[in-house]
Amino acid sequence: MDTVQSLINITLPQPEIEAPAKLEYDRTRILSIAAVVFLGYLLLRPLFDKRLPLPPAPTRLPLLGNLHQFPASNLWGTYKKWHNQYGPIMGLKYGQRTVISLGSHEVAKDLLEKRSNIYSSRPNFVVAKAFSNDANSALIAYDERWKTHHSLLSTFMNARMAAKYQFLQNIESKQALHDLMSVQGTEWMQVFHRYTISVTFTLAYGERIPELYDERILFIDELTETISSNVEKPKNLIADCFPTISILPSALMRWKKQGKVYHDSAMKFFLDNHAKALQKPGWNWVKESQTSEDANKLDREEVIYLIGVLIEAGGSTMKTFEFFVMASILFPEKVRLVQEEVDRVVGADRLPTWDDSPNLPYLHAFIREVQRWRPIFPFGVPHSNLKEDVYNGFRIPKDSVVLANHWAMDSDHKVFENADDFVPERWLEDSKLPFLAFGYGKRVCPGQHIAKRSLFIIISRTLWAYNITHAYEKGKKVEIDPHAIVQNILAGPVPFKGTFTPRDADRYRILEEEFSNIGQDEANIWDVCKP
Repeated sequence: MDTVQSLINITLPQPEIEAPAKLEYDRTRILSIAAVVFLGYLLLRPLFDKRLPLPPAPTRLPLLGNLHQFPASNLWGTYKKWHNQYGPIMGLKYGQRTVISLGSHEVAKDLLEKRSNIYSSRPNFVVAKAFSNDANSALIAYDERWKTHHSLLSTFMNARMAAKYQFLQNIESKQALHDLMSVQGTEWMQVFHRYTISVTFTLAYGERIPELYDERILFIDELTETISSNVEKPKNLIADCFPTISILPSALMRWKKQGKVYHDSAMKFFLDNHAKALQKPGWNWVKESQTSEDANKLDREEVIYLIGVLIEAGGSTMKTFEFFVMASILFPEKVRLVQEEVDRVVGADRLPTWDDSPNLPYLHAFIREVQRWRPIFPFGVPHSNLKEDVYNGFRIPKDSVVLANHWAMDSDHKVFENADDFVPERWLEDSKLPFLAFGYGKRVCPGQHIAKRSLFIIISRTLWAYNITHAYEKGKKVEIDPHAIVQNILAGPVPFKGTFTPRDADRYRILEEEFSNIGQDEANIWDVCKP
């Protein structure tokens, strides 16, 4: 109305007279009455609402819902406590948002897998979409466009292609093992970070990143930190709790401007590397996309962005590596069992390979237990439902934020005996235990086949080559707090120090020899990895 009045003032000559005071009084009175009526409607609506109830949850306030109870810290622990109190499915309200938290694998499977035709979409997170320009495959809605994205990603990341990429993972893991010889303090974290970034960067753009602190790694880190910090800012979370305010201009919604700056910066990086990849002599994902029917259905810039963000997504595996190191230091008796198995199957005169995988059941159990003990996506990646649904007598409104609460499920004592303990044996004793690490239904992680091979090759070779122990400073052991976790969407341990010691002189020699041969193999990467 104000906009219309402004246009009238511009286009029509107005007599220079003051509006009567009574008119201003009446306008104020009308607005006040309207506000009271609207508030009354919000307050009284629940009393006359004949619809089925939401799933149980802590007491909700009108308009705010559960915002006043949103935990400032220990978010995952609070949700787990609420699930213990209210049951395996909760219905929380954060402003205009309905959040459905699923605290048991049974409920998650019922909804996200058995009803995947309904629950395979993503919430409309306005801040995250501003930063990605709604082009991130992990965040877009379940529609024909997402199916095109998914089909294109599948050509790069299916199980058959992942088997080819183990040649590259073999090379990158040899470099990582060599880098671990000379790291100090927390620098070992950068070794695994370089590995994960270089694997996806090489596949995407046809160029390895051998240096620990390469400027491209640092820039990708900056991108990841920028989007994470902005999406999780309390004042930006308000925009996602009350999405209707996103219609306000950028001057009032700073995240809109910040999102554009971020997206422009990311796109420049992706565009530059995309152009270079097209000039590379060997195969890469960029070149593969040029002949893809799926890519032809999308805008050119959307394809460039889709490939670019895979570098960031691939880097998430490093958090599992960090928890692996934490577990190795805290539970040395379990590590000894892994090393005994690896030594028995592989021996001491060569590195483990993927061909050894079927004969290393305890190693696989150890890796699964790391992923259960400390899930890197504690709330999973949120789903959303395309239409209203009913489950066990509870209403799940359309477009709810549906969380597969991995933190609660993975520490459920009804499913995992002694759930707080690190017990790899549980996976050998019961093959039917639920494994949640890569998500549910149609939105399962598309890079899972690559990630599984990376986890195997890095963890098997690291434990073959090294003993991982506490660091010491001035003769005193540096303790590690297993509960010191950075509580972001992507969880990882607070940086800690560790010591990597070659298990014997012969293994040290083998690591040196394998590293020296990397150059001979590097030239063959792109011929071996292509379809």
